[in-house]
Amino acid sequence: MNAPLIDVFLLGIGISLNPAAVIAIILILTRTRSSHTGGLFLAGWITGLLLLVILPSLLIMEGLRRLKGASAWLPGWAWLLLGGIFLTAAFLSLQNRARELELSHEPRWAGLIANGSGGRIFGVGATLSLASLRNVVLLAAAVALISSASLGLSGVLVAAGVFLLASSLGVLAPLLAYVLGGDSAVARLEASGSWLQRNLIWVRIIVLAAVGAGMLLHGLRLVM
Repeated sequence: MNAPLIDVFLLGIGISLNPAAVIAIILILTRTRSSHTGGLFLAGWITGLLLLVILPSLLIMEGLRRLKGASAWLPGWAWLLLGGIFLTAAFLSLQNRARELELSHEPRWAGLIANGSGGRIFGVGATLSLASLRNVVLLAAAVALISSASLGLSGVLVAAGVFLLASSLGVLAPLLAYVLGGDSAVARLEASGSWLQRNLIWVRIIVLAAVGAGMLLHGLRLVM
């Protein structure tokens, strides 16, 4: 049980390190000055992940369990493959950084956050979690992991809960900082959001490289 949970947690951390989602939640909190709208964005983010995890899991769970020798954790080669994909993405982003630096200003959907209704903010959260290729890759790995593990209903719920919690830490942390940070929380969040927007491409490269390197090291430990 512990090995699948650790793997699921690591996959979730890879999703939570999403600079665009962190910028979005910071913009929401600093412009609306409302933890309620931040909670709606978080709910949308989690809903998007649920749609990509639970529904596919229900569809393929029985098929994977019937496969002979199905494993309850991802094999070492799968972690090496995922790590290679993320390191390649980091390298490509580094090569294209001059073009992508032009996209490091405030995102186009920022106006939707500032002037949007609660439903629209919820939709932005769901869209950001659904429309990320990195999320899709990691979610596919999590689906295969949860579906192939010999877990009962309680075990599946625990694994899904661990994954969703880990996947939401990047969005949850600014929300908790706003709620618990007192009067200075808005100023700190605004400064953090401005820095992220200025350095978005470099943050993206570092995150991709760190996630890829971590997956490679985890895969090497499993195969050696």
